[in-house]
Amino acid sequence: MVTEPSHSRDPETPGALRAEAERMGASMIRRFGWFHWLLGLRRALRHVRFDDASAERIRQAANRGPVVYVLLRSSNLDHLALNHVLNRRLLPLSIWANGVTQFFWQPVVQAWSGLFQRLGDRLAAKAPPDPISSGWITRALAANEPVTLFLEPATGLWRNLARRWQDPLPALLEAQAALDRPIQVVPISVVWQRGLGREVHPAVRMVLADPDRPWGVTRLGKLILYPSDSVVVAGEPVDLSTFFERVPQPERRRRTLFVLLRRYLRREGQVVRGPRLPSPASLRANVLDNPPMRALLASEAERTGEPPERIRRKMEREYDRIAAHMRWWIIRVLDVLLRPLWTRVYSGVDAPEEDMEHIRQAIRDGAAIALPSHKSHFDYLLLAWVFYQHKLTLPHVVAGMNLALPVVSFFLRSAGGFFLERTFAGKVLHPPIFARYLRELIHHGAPIELYIEGGRTRSGKLLPPKVGVLDMIFDAAALRPKGHEVTLLPIALAYEQVAEQGAYVRELGGQRKRKEDLGQVAKASSVLRRRLGRVYLRVGTPIPLGPLVDPSDEREGWMQRSREDRKLLLNHIGHKVMHEVGQRTVLLPTTLVALALLAHSRRGIEQKQLLDRTRRFRSLIARHQIPEAASLSRFEEAMRLSLSRLADQRLIEHFEHQGERIWAVRVERRLELDFAKNQGLHPLVPAGLAACALRAVGEGASLEALSNEVAWLRRLWRREFLLDPDASALEVLQLGLADLTAHGALSPDPPEAPTIDDRHRIAEVYGLFRPFLEAYIAVASTAPEVDGARLGRKEWVAALQRRSEALLAAGTISRPEALSLVTLENAVKVYLDDGALILDEREHLASRPDKLGSIVDRLRPLVHP
Repeated sequence: MVTEPSHSRDPETPGALRAEAERMGASMIRRFGWFHWLLGLRRALRHVRFDDASAERIRQAANRGPVVYVLLRSSNLDHLALNHVLNRRLLPLSIWANGVTQFFWQPVVQAWSGLFQRLGDRLAAKAPPDPISSGWITRALAANEPVTLFLEPATGLWRNLARRWQDPLPALLEAQAALDRPIQVVPISVVWQRGLGREVHPAVRMVLADPDRPWGVTRLGKLILYPSDSVVVAGEPVDLSTFFERVPQPERRRRTLFVLLRRYLRREGQVVRGPRLPSPASLRANVLDNPPMRALLASEAERTGEPPERIRRKMEREYDRIAAHMRWWIIRVLDVLLRPLWTRVYSGVDAPEEDMEHIRQAIRDGAAIALPSHKSHFDYLLLAWVFYQHKLTLPHVVAGMNLALPVVSFFLRSAGGFFLERTFAGKVLHPPIFARYLRELIHHGAPIELYIEGGRTRSGKLLPPKVGVLDMIFDAAALRPKGHEVTLLPIALAYEQVAEQGAYVRELGGQRKRKEDLGQVAKASSVLRRRLGRVYLRVGTPIPLGPLVDPSDEREGWMQRSREDRKLLLNHIGHKVMHEVGQRTVLLPTTLVALALLAHSRRGIEQKQLLDRTRRFRSLIARHQIPEAASLSRFEEAMRLSLSRLADQRLIEHFEHQGERIWAVRVERRLELDFAKNQGLHPLVPAGLAACALRAVGEGASLEALSNEVAWLRRLWRREFLLDPDASALEVLQLGLADLTAHGALSPDPPEAPTIDDRHRIAEVYGLFRPFLEAYIAVASTAPEVDGARLGRKEWVAALQRRSEALLAAGTISRPEALSLVTLENAVKVYLDDGALILDEREHLASRPDKLGSIVDRLRPLVHP
């Protein structure tokens, strides 16, 4: 049975009940009085955030049974803020609350009329019944009227002494025992100040107050000065009838319910305010003063022969190089300074509320580990800004030590950045101190932001995961506090245009990467004069680590497993995360255009053919439930604007021929367009592997032969494409064949021996992957020339890029993007891993002609059948 929310009153509700509630003076109100306006509360409370998920929880709760709003500590201002947001969303208003009054906020006539009525009742000894002890709460809930309950009185010595307090939970439990309908208890957390809390001595807390919940005057000041910082959050409702079933012993219910609601309320506040961390000095002591660190100090002193005091100072300096020091005032300043970046340079950030709810839930459960894709230095700023704007506690960010520049590092540390060396070689103190610091943050529930790819992608493709820090996170998860979870959150970022695009193209073309310095930071301000389109953020399926690290009947706990088993699981989860990122990367109009243009084997393509191809690619990608940019709902307009934007950037050009417009990619700008193409390549990989396998084995080949070819290509391209690690080669092939069939390239019958139905359509899918085939052939076929040349890996790749014109003329490659630095380096790394190339003691390359020859023989039919 569905009931109406209480703002449309039940006609059977006794008028006496409402009259009694009004005489008590704690009913929520729809229209506020002059004092409320005079204090500026109407304007200030208008900015209090109340998200859609919270509103929906209350609506659903009101449909299931009578609603009870529960807040942690008695506060008139908290009650008023809740009243405001419920008014805004037309949600049920409570008719009574314990420990507060609405007198000051009511219209004048109503307030004084009620006051005189209460005075008259007292003089006539006709005061209304005590709601808690008289059973009045049961009557209100039986009439489907919401009430508000505070679990505790306000903090602070004088308030505790001055006010008598009655525990409302026994009355609530009695009400549920007397009612047939389930009471819905909705935890409400009101947060007035942002920033990470700090541990406070219990004596200070008793006398002053909870530092995370300042006194009323302080809260009022913060509301007026920083209205947008305030948040009201509704947690998941507690169904009391279900609670009774889970806790059948009546004597345990009150205590259990109190602990449960208190935990819910604290964790909702933590989502916004952040965990309560130790002070910087205490956190340093926690990291450095423990048995493992003391053992490290002793062993290092013995190894080096230095006094322990000197080693201790080195450890402290190393800690200071690593650690963050969040300063909320700096975060406020950065918000003001960087706001033009997301409102002018970028046309905003698309981050749907349902995706942000994944992050909130992970923070509620314990420690959230955000694992975003890494496409730009602006990723750091983007994630922090999105968290800040959505009223989430800011994460601590793992940053490379190369960004610990003077002045810059102060701001990065103040915003939560802490620093990691790129390599641990020769560094004895850094790895254990970093790991212990990370463990302390996770233990206290601080969100962590980690770029698992290690560095920015220059090509637009996802990079293979680096699992060193992930290993430390697994260690911390295995030692997490009871009742806490550590959750991995794959986060996909998609840019219509990255600010570093020009630098990426130069690096991919062979120019040396410049080291970060203050000069580059100063020049970065030039980006504020550009317009780079929109940024899209999506969150993949969360991965809780508890089931992976806790002992079970099937496996040992994480710390007891062998190093090899741990490494296998880390790599599996790392690839799972990156695959999930690829599945959640938003498809952009520019990406569709780039895919259609770079799939073409000739220089120019007619506009009609181009648009038809973009539609086919869009349908093919949609089979994988890839999210799309909202602009694609107006497809024709989105394609026209994208072509126009690319033409303005001189990436493409057009010609008129016999009344038809012909589009062509400028040869010298193909690498730049390749970045946009690669952002959308992930869902097309199964179809691409199947198309390449069909080209190699031939039409009518068995599934077994095709599956073997897919398995070989998948291993060869293991650094290029990150597929679902749980999918076998046969499953990838079957998915790819199904995609090609839906694309119109294959005939649906017979499924045992795929038959090509449209060679042009299979060629356009194959064309997207031909540059990778050509790159691996170019490296394998020319690698014997390095023998005796005394070239290192990077020197050989640079020499190969310098020969691009000769390779194009010889037909070894047909697509200039095949000579992308990233693809060539990946090919060299794969051949080194597989033993086709070797490094001597001086890091010079040498080849294994037999192995390289077999690779070329197997790849050449894919390019020249």
